[in-house]
Amino acid sequence: FGRAAAIGAGGLALALLLPLGIPGFTNGAFPQGSRLDWLGQPTGLNPIVSLGDNLRRPGAFGRMTYATDSETPLYLRTVTLENLTGARWRPTDSRSEQREGVEDMGPPGTRRLLEDGTVTTTVVETHSFTSPWLPVPYAPTEVDGLDGDWSWDPRTLAIQASLGTSSANQVYTVVSVAPDLTRETLEDADPIGRPAVDSMFTSLPGSMPDIIIDTTEDVLDGLADPYEQAMAIQSYLRGPGFVYSEQAPVDGGYDQSGFEVVGAFLEEKAGYCVHYASTMAIMARQAGIPSRIAVGYAPGRQTGDVVDADGEELPEYEIDSRDAHAWPELYFDDIGWVAFEPTPGRGAVPDYAQADAAPAPDPAEPDSLNPGAGPTLPTVPREERQQGGAGQAEESPAQSLWAAAGAAVLLLALLAP
Repeated sequence: FGRAAAIGAGGLALALLLPLGIPGFTNGAFPQGSRLDWLGQPTGLNPIVSLGDNLRRPGAFGRMTYATDSETPLYLRTVTLENLTGARWRPTDSRSEQREGVEDMGPPGTRRLLEDGTVTTTVVETHSFTSPWLPVPYAPTEVDGLDGDWSWDPRTLAIQASLGTSSANQVYTVVSVAPDLTRETLEDADPIGRPAVDSMFTSLPGSMPDIIIDTTEDVLDGLADPYEQAMAIQSYLRGPGFVYSEQAPVDGGYDQSGFEVVGAFLEEKAGYCVHYASTMAIMARQAGIPSRIAVGYAPGRQTGDVVDADGEELPEYEIDSRDAHAWPELYFDDIGWVAFEPTPGRGAVPDYAQADAAPAPDPAEPDSLNPGAGPTLPTVPREERQQGGAGQAEESPAQSLWAAAGAAVLLLALLAP
C-alpha cells in the first residue's frame, strides 16, 4: 500500500504542478480558460480558449477588487488577440519584443496622452486570481507595488509575468492615461493612410466565409468615414436581430474562435462577448481599420467600501468570473486605440460610442450604466461579498485539494498488485 500511495501522490503532485510551470497550459483536469490556483479555485482568464467556460460556470470565482478615481466605468484589460489569420486565435508570442520592468512603462504616444488625456489612479488587489497576464486599466504608464518579475509589450501594453511569478495575492497601484474622446474627435479622424501600426493588426486570411464579406459590405454600404463605419458595425451587432447567449454557441457547435466561428455566429445571431468582439474586429479590418480583441473584465460592482490611496479615499469595486469579457479596440489615426462595446447587455457603452437614436435606457439592464455618472455601479451586499459574491460559499481550498489527492491515492492503492 505504501508504494502505491507514494506513486499516486507523486503522480497527482506532478499533474497539479505541471500547469503552473507552463504558461498557457489550459487542458486537463481543470476547466478550460482557467489555471490552478494552489490555494484555491482554478482562476484566471486564458484567452486561448473561449471565455464561455468562465461565464457558464455556476457561481462566481476569481474575485478581485479595485479602487479608482476614474469618473467612468473602468474595464480591466489583461491581454489582446491580434493575430486573427489562423484557424484558432491566440495572443502573439512577443517575449522577444517585451521590455523588463513596469515601474515606468512610457508607452508610445504617452506624452501626447498626458497632454490631452485623463490620468487615472487605480489600486488593484488580485486575491486568488491567477493568470499569466496582469489586469490593468488601459493605457498603463506606471505600475507600483508588484512582487516578482514582470515585462510588457510596447505594441499592446499587455503586462506578463515571468516564469515563477504569480499574479495571485498582489496589491499594486496603476497609473493609466486615456484620451478624452468625443464623437467630434473621432468623426474628424482621417482614414489610415500610412503604416501607422504593425501589419498584424490589419492582416486577414486569403479566404473567409462569404457571409462575413457580404455582411460587411451590406452594413458599410455608402460609408467611408472610419468612425461612421465603426459605429455602423457596433449598431448592427447591438441591434434587435442579435441576442446574447452563452449556451447557443455550445449547442450550435461554434463555441471557439476563428473565421468559421464568426461565420456561424452571423448565421445564428446568438453568442456572447467573444463572438461580438471577434466579429466587429474582423469587419473593421475589412474596412481598412486596424483592430484587435481585448480580453479582461467589464466594470464590476461597487462594494460600499473605500480604499485609502495616499490620503485619498477611493470607492472600491469587485469583479469575478461573471465579469469576464472581451471587446474590440480599433485604431484611429492620430488618436490611437479606441474601445467599442458591441455586446448587447454587457459592459458600458462609452459616450463617444452611443448611437444617435438610442432608446431610453432600462435601469435594470447593465447597458444603462451612465459612463459619465461616476461611481453609480451596483453595490454588492456585504453578506454576498463574504460568500464570494455569488450568494454561495466557496469550497474550502484545502478541502477540495486534499479530497482529490485522497481519492487518487486510494484508487491507485486499490489497483496496485
